[in-house]
Amino acid sequence: MISQKEINDELLKAWGIKRKKESKPRRQLVLFAGGLPACGKSSHLKELDEQLTTLYNLKTEYIDKDLIGIEIGKQTGVEPDSLVIYSEMLKRARNSLGVNNKDIVFLEGNIIGNLGLFTSFIVEQHLNDAIIICLDFLCSDENKRYIRMAQRSKVDNMAAERDRGKINNLEYFQEHSEQQKRLHDFQLNKHKELFEKGMLKLLSIDTSICKNISANVKTILKFIQKYEAKTESSHFLNHAQIFAKNRGSLRACKLLTSLI
Repeated sequence: MISQKEINDELLKAWGIKRKKESKPRRQLVLFAGGLPACGKSSHLKELDEQLTTLYNLKTEYIDKDLIGIEIGKQTGVEPDSLVIYSEMLKRARNSLGVNNKDIVFLEGNIIGNLGLFTSFIVEQHLNDAIIICLDFLCSDENKRYIRMAQRSKVDNMAAERDRGKINNLEYFQEHSEQQKRLHDFQLNKHKELFEKGMLKLLSIDTSICKNISANVKTILKFIQKYEAKTESSHFLNHAQIFAKNRGSLRACKLLTSLI
């Protein structure tokens, strides 16, 4: 009888991905955090990171799209486009999970709006038995979000520069919000297989309804714990066959077909 590990190893080999030699008792966690500006992403992640490091003594890495964009801009003298920034985010995430052996990696940015850029990374980490969760921060009350953005700009220079056009132009703010929401829904539907096959778990938090950050963080922790004790996804064979046909080896396809 072919074991699950043999199938995983065959797929990883076919895709040029090295499995870690020693698996840790605790499964590694990848936390994507997305949402429109002023939805409360950073505030929630800061408290979540603090609890995970102090209460659970876990090693975390925080990778922020905006900070990386500034860093690359200073190095090159040119404002980088999103593709360059997200590529650097994934490079650092792989290094953190692999070489640095971090327990948890946070990636903050417009993740769902650019979900296609992360698909290979998600499959790769899923095959390495990581838990991959996307925290989708929403704010259904647009007036509250607009006020938050204006207040934030007074104390955060980086946010003020980034959001300047939206703060000074309510019409543009509304148009940008609608555009991002359409993109958000389109990407979720386009990549729904990632969620249906258990590779990526989605938790949505509406911060205009759930206003208590500590309560929301507890909800996130419970959501993480729900998956941490589980072994590799029971949906693995179904979605692995799909990806093996597209990118894997003939042997991997045969192994999967023989078991399904």
